[in-house]
Amino acid sequence: MTVAVVPAELRNPPPPEARRWVEQAVGPRSRVVRVRRLRNAYSSAMHAVDVDVDVDGAGTRRRLVLRRWARTDLPPDEGVVENEARALTVASGSAVAVPHLVAADPTGEECGVPAVLMTRLRGRDVLAPTDLDSYLDGLVTTLHTLHDIPLADGALAPYDPWCDIMLFLMLRRPP
Repeated sequence: MTVAVVPAELRNPPPPEARRWVEQAVGPRSRVVRVRRLRNAYSSAMHAVDVDVDVDGAGTRRRLVLRRWARTDLPPDEGVVENEARALTVASGSAVAVPHLVAADPTGEECGVPAVLMTRLRGRDVLAPTDLDSYLDGLVTTLHTLHDIPLADGALAPYDPWCDIMLFLMLRRPP
């Protein structure tokens, strides 16, 4: 059995400058109180971040996700952070439950590496659904809803896949 090695950049917690950026993005009197790695991320580090906010003595907790393009061997494509921020904004007006954009740092100037901060949705990864047909039906319905969102020209960058899927499939085909 082969065990996948998770790059250190994905396992390590966000550095202090990233935590400060999260607190500044959330607002005054905000404090990161909990960070945990979200598994099954490949191209970027994903962390659940809980932030306590003291507003007029009434504390609230914000449940967020910090996505950082931290891998030194797999830097983000140009414009990918801006495009993800725009896609979250566009999709937030749909009937699909999507995270809401909180902040973006496309250059990594504030966070140390390019990053997106978004709200966290309830739920878990489903990597092996027990009812594959229902799972796929739900996925198709969700994708149809998202693809039906009207977009102004230039609202999102053109799709540019980071791998050639046909080549990928051919290489995976057993002999």
